[in-house]
Amino acid sequence: MTTIAPVQSTARRCGHTPVAAQITRYTDGRVFALSLTAPGQVYELRPTPSGWRCDCRGYQYRGSCYHAAAAVARFGVACWHCGAAEGVESYVNHYDGGARIELCARCAGQP
Repeated sequence: MTTIAPVQSTARRCGHTPVAAQITRYTDGRVFALSLTAPGQVYELRPTPSGWRCDCRGYQYRGSCYHAAAAVARFGVACWHCGAAEGVESYVNHYDGGARIELCARCAGQP
């Protein structure tokens, strides 16, 4: 009888939580996060119609990461158009097949 050993995954899984993320928002609205797995690496977060987008490899691969989750938890969802974090509401984007888009009152054309 032959026994086959299970294959060990070489992929490194980091189970970082949004609480552990070190993120900073500058006065001009830009948001940056420090990597917890690659010391010295800094990632920029940008608002998108569906939330925050990060330029880290995890976000590129999965479409989500703890940096983006931390930005939502700390700053809320940013306006897709101007990046404002206050007064942001979710709207239906009829020009994009009914996808959700996050806009502040000013960018949505409300007084």
